[in-house]
Amino acid sequence: MAVKNLIVKTNETENLSPQPGVDPTANDPRYIRSWGASDPMTIPEKVDFSLDLLPDPQTKWRVLDTERRGLVNLIRAFGKNETRSIVWLKVKVNSAKTQKKKMELGFVNDVWVFLNGQLTYIDKNLQGSPIEKTPGGRLSVENTSFVLPLKEGDNELLIGVANDAAWGWGVVARLEDLQGITVAPDPAFDSRLVKISGKLLDVYTGAFKLPTGEDVTLTRESLGLRLFGEGFIDTMLYPMSENRLFSRERNLEFEFVKNEKFGVDTIVIYYESKQIMTLKRAK
Repeated sequence: MAVKNLIVKTNETENLSPQPGVDPTANDPRYIRSWGASDPMTIPEKVDFSLDLLPDPQTKWRVLDTERRGLVNLIRAFGKNETRSIVWLKVKVNSAKTQKKKMELGFVNDVWVFLNGQLTYIDKNLQGSPIEKTPGGRLSVENTSFVLPLKEGDNELLIGVANDAAWGWGVVARLEDLQGITVAPDPAFDSRLVKISGKLLDVYTGAFKLPTGEDVTLTRESLGLRLFGEGFIDTMLYPMSENRLFSRERNLEFEFVKNEKFGVDTIVIYYESKQIMTLKRAK
């Protein structure tokens, strides 16, 4: 059936009621209804996803409330995207204890879910393809579900959602229950981040040796450092104190140990507060 001569007039409903319809989820507290949202970022051609797309200290955030049925309507918030783009949505989940919570997630089209810096879930919902989600590739809370392993205290839930140009995009998220947790939008980069002098960051740059003898390199980039090496991780490090930096996507902390001449010749790496490796400056 073809539709011709359709005219849409802003804020005009003619013979229809201007009042919004009843939201059948309005009394369901399990939906996450307020998020910290980043501005859209263009995804380079031939790139599906890269850790370089993760938020950084210069990312701009706003608080974005959901519409009916808990929908984060990104095309209404940001307009039509001309290129394939990604938006990050973020909430802080405070848990009274270590526990697991099932989350149901609706999305269009691509999502990457990080919990406390760890990639927890990745998926696509492409209508008309073999990987379309129920129902029929449309956005619905029935699209998928997975388990969030929450730690005691604050947890950062970060969801990246991407879509191709000219298509609507959005997210709807519902937890199995709110027992022992509270959820709040988190429109900021990372509460651990502090500013330290560029001169101090420069002291930390250079080549260091792994316990196996291979070299890794630290270079200065904007407000932090990039750590990389052949066969080793490639990650950004951001300061949480004058001598301790963290990697968001790797859930690692790096302690820079000064020597008597106030240089740095040792880096101690921690994972979940446990020492796992020591790097020595290359001679």
